[in-house]
Amino acid sequence: MLIPEDEAVELKAWIVKKLVDISDADSDVLADYVLALVRAETAEPELRLSAIANLEDFLQGSTYRNPEGLLKCD
Repeated sequence: MLIPEDEAVELKAWIVKKLVDISDADSDVLADYVLALVRAETAEPELRLSAIANLEDFLQGSTYRNPEGLLKCD
């Protein structure tokens, strides 16, 4: 997913706010990881599956909702 750098800053801030309530991990560091996942040059269906698989341990059961919301945020 192509995300321009200026939009990535705003997206990261949004991700950090979401992660604070659903993960015990450092939200800022995890947000960087999420950004790296969604910036992969992969088709959206594969991107969603990859995000779910890679974030499952961090998000403790919230994984199936969060990537969906992330991929559809405006």
